[in-house]
Amino acid sequence: MTSLKDSEGKLFLGFIFHVGLYSFFGYDDIKSALRRTIQNGSEWYLYRLMYDRFDNISKTNLTQLHHASYGNNVDYFKAPFHVSRESICQWLDLCVKCKAKYAIITAKHHDGFCLWPTKTENKKSKNDIVQIFKEECLNRGLLFGIYYSWYEFDNSMTIDYFERICIPQVNELLQYDPTFLWFDGDWVIKTKTIIEYIREMIRIIKNKGILINDRITSSLISEASYSVGGNMNKTEDRGFPSEYRLNWQHINSIGMSWGYNKMQTSEHYKTGIQLMDLYKRIVSSGGSFLLNIGPKHDGSLDVNEINSLLQFIKLINFLD
Repeated sequence: MTSLKDSEGKLFLGFIFHVGLYSFFGYDDIKSALRRTIQNGSEWYLYRLMYDRFDNISKTNLTQLHHASYGNNVDYFKAPFHVSRESICQWLDLCVKCKAKYAIITAKHHDGFCLWPTKTENKKSKNDIVQIFKEECLNRGLLFGIYYSWYEFDNSMTIDYFERICIPQVNELLQYDPTFLWFDGDWVIKTKTIIEYIREMIRIIKNKGILINDRITSSLISEASYSVGGNMNKTEDRGFPSEYRLNWQHINSIGMSWGYNKMQTSEHYKTGIQLMDLYKRIVSSGGSFLLNIGPKHDGSLDVNEINSLLQFIKLINFLD
């Protein structure tokens, strides 16, 4: 079983890349985000569009804004999206400069768009981003991980959906032989049959030596290889444990949004100094820091995130 520490016992720093069709639209209202209890971001654009959300805080009707920007008949799943190998190399070079040990790609987020050539549906990228990401991770000595959401905005969590989509998709992703499988979207899973399916899937995944997180339904948390959040119960993103313990993971973003959000300004991003303070707090609590980056739809990076990381790189090099 892979450890969350390196050979010298140092705790890992890792990166997760939230990139998908939502990166093209790159929108989440800042006033709403500042007041929101759950800190999701532009990666929920399709959900807000589907349900014609009217934001009482910002007085923004997303459907009207979307139509004004892109026209009345724009198909979310036909949005421009092309992430090249060169872009992925730039992402991972930053990871290496930050002395990261691992990197995770969002193979499928809640919108259901897949970054690998899945045979289950047509909502997928033209190139196999997961494979390219894996190859470039290995070229840099980075451990490779995959984020996968059980939940899709436009699909109910039925047994039929789980058998037709989730099981074959996870099987496809296992062929990439990741070190980590980082699951999400489990809050919609209530059916006993689906929970039993997941239990068997987790048994197979763990037998392959792959690490998983605890977003596999509350009834299966004890079967995870390590826990995410801060205690043995599930916690929200950006959580901390109530006391020191090993092999937990703190996930956080540089900006307010996980996906790229063009509405953010420099004041909405953590500085490199703030990232270092956060890193030291995580390490002192026995944890691993999983830091998010939200590339644009063409693979380029948010200049504000780059600036924060460049400052963080100077500090982490000084720390060593």
